[in-house]
Order: sequence, then structure tokens, then C-alpha cells
Amino acid sequence: MKQAEEYETFISIINYYISQLQQLLAHPLMIQIIYAALAFIVGVAVLKTVNNMLKRMVQRNMISQSAYVKIHNVLTVIVYTLILLIIISLFTANIFLLLGTIGFILIVALSARNVFTNIISYYAILLGRILVIGDMVSIGKVTGKVKNIGVLYTEIKTKDGSIVRIPNYLVLRRALKIYSELYTVRIMVRVEAPYNLDDIADKIHRAITSYKGVVKVAPDIRVRKLAPGYVELEVTVYTTSPEKVEHVFSDIAQEILKELSGFKVEIVRLSL
Repeated sequence: MKQAEEYETFISIINYYISQLQQLLAHPLMIQIIYAALAFIVGVAVLKTVNNMLKRMVQRNMISQSAYVKIHNVLTVIVYTLILLIIISLFTANIFLLLGTIGFILIVALSARNVFTNIISYYAILLGRILVIGDMVSIGKVTGKVKNIGVLYTEIKTKDGSIVRIPNYLVLRRALKIYSELYTVRIMVRVEAPYNLDDIADKIHRAITSYKGVVKVAPDIRVRKLAPGYVELEVTVYTTSPEKVEHVFSDIAQEILKELSGFKVEIVRLSL
């Protein structure tokens, strides 16, 4: 009998605390506290996950240590600001603050859109082996060798030694051509006065693009020397075989001479 009474007393105590807990959990303030705790936990978890990803990128030399510190500091400020705004909006029930928080999130998302797009494109390039370091490529109007594939940019080293950084998302979006190797043909075209420089450049461009023996990338045409009585233009085109270089020069020289038949022209092949 005594054991039964003790059991009933124990059960009543348990039921009492359960009812108290239910009342506590049903209180609006407690619901707000739970939501606030969830917002904090989720925010910290996201920040920690991103931070671990950034550390792995540093270890793999994808980003520098200084870049990691800057990105980490910015993300920390953004995440904790968002957490604070969400918590304040929960406890004040301020619709304008909530809308402001949503607006802030949208602004951050839009401003970081290109960064995230470049990072996603980076993994697409690597996993799909779309490009590898050392490839000779043509991306849009840029032609050269892939020097480095970074998280945000792909670096192309052009024939003149310049480094061009192309955002990764543009690498996937623009027309991409990959060559086993390209061989340069440099030509000097000297035209004596009278002449119109734009007209001369257009005619040379037309002569090159109509010729089918060169790689179909935009020819590089630039002024080499401008004097009162003449102009010298340097023209650079590409071919896929060293055996074709001399033949390409000869054919292009004839095409240019045809286009500039009304001018006094001298054409010389330049050394590399």
C-alpha cells in the first residue's frame, strides 16, 4: 500500500513538472528565446563551415592567408549582424526591423553573387577538367596559356607576356577554344601616305579573317610606328603547326597586298 502511494506521489510530481514545462514552452517569450537560440546556432554553424572551407583553400594554396583573414573578418561581421537583427526583430515584433533584416540579407546576397558564382565555376572547371594549367586557349578575345586557375579568376599569359585575369564564370560563359599549341606569325605592314589609319586596319583585318589557314581568333593589329610619311602596323596571327608558319606568312602577305592594292605597301615577317 505504501509503495503504491509513493508511486502515485512520484507520478503526480512528474506530471506537475511536465505541465509546468508545457506552460513554459507555450509562453510567447519562451518561443522567442528558442527561435533566437536556433538563429544563433545556425548562424555560428554556417560561419564555422565556411571558415573550415576557407582554411582548406589556404592549405591548398587556392587563396592567400591575407585573403582568408579579410574574407573571414567580413563574414564574421555579416553573420553576427544578421543574428543580432533577427533576435531583435523576434523580441520587439517590429515589422520594419524584420523587413530591414530581409533587405540586408538580399543586399548581401546580391553583392556576393559574383563571388559565389566564381567559386561554383571554379569547382566546375576543376571537376570537369574543362581547363588545366598549361593549356593554350582562346577565351573571347584573349589568347594565351593558362597560368593559374584560382578560386575567383583564371590567369591567362598572352604571347607578349601579359597576365590577363578572367573571372571563372566568364570562362564558362564565353566561347572557349583549347589548342594543343599555337605558333605565332608576326608581320610588319608599312603603308606610305596618304592613308586613313582606320581604313588600313579594317582592310588588314578583312584580309586575315578571309584567310582560312590561321586559327580563328581575333588578330592582333597594333600601330608599331607612326611617322609623317608612313605608318607601320604590327600584325599577329596564330597557326597550329610550326611547319605552316612560313606558308601562312606568304599567304597572308598576298591577301594583305590584294586589300591594299591602292597603296604603296611593304610587308616583312618579324622575328619572335
